Amino acid sequence: HSFPTRRSSDLRMKKVTFLAGLIIALVLTACGKKNTPFGEELLSEVSINNAKQILTNPPFADKQFRWIEIRTNGALNSDFHELEAKYEDPAAGGKLVVQKHDSSSGLGDPNVSTIPEINKNFELFKVSELDFTKVLSQAKGAIEFLSSLQDAKEYENFNVNKISIEKLDGKIVTTYGIDMTKKGEGTQRQGRKRVTNYYTLTIKLVDGGKYEID
Repeated sequence: HSFPTRRSSDLRMKKVTFLAGLIIALVLTACGKKNTPFGEELLSEVSINNAKQILTNPPFADKQFRWIEIRTNGALNSDFHELEAKYEDPAAGGKLVVQKHDSSSGLGDPNVSTIPEINKNFELFKVSELDFTKVLSQAKGAIEFLSSLQDAKEYENFNVNKISIEKLDGKIVTTYGIDMTKKGEGTQRQGRKRVTNYYTLTIKLVDGGKYEID
């Protein structure tokens, strides 16, 4: 795969508006870090270990998962904000449910999934099949892979905002959502607002430890 161009559907430009009160909200969030598993950098041992603790405790403990996602609070954010998973729930008659645990609302209720599975090659997996000792280094490896591409030289501030894990054709597959900014664009002021252009794409870690633009 070649690096997507600006007009490619794989690389979409979005505008994010920051209000003046955002700094206050961030300060308030930071005050609660010590009491929750969230708030630290997503790509840190603390956050990865906290994600593992969430998954190995009720209600996720011992479940069979369709997928697991560990996320920040969107693009241009680097702090661990939420974990969401789709799993087989015996309490729901063995149906697949989706449940989220995030920094603002805590643990949400499980909801039976109504979205049909497009990929029929998936398999359910357990947390015990995941090697959490490699999650952090592999995520950082995705950024190193992207930043090394010639077509990426005009971009900077590479940031992983989502780590998605599933099992396809008998193998664990990890996909990373990455956002970045373009060198020279910076942040613009529009009245009391600051607007930052950012670009997103996804990178997949395939069998054998090879990264590919998805």
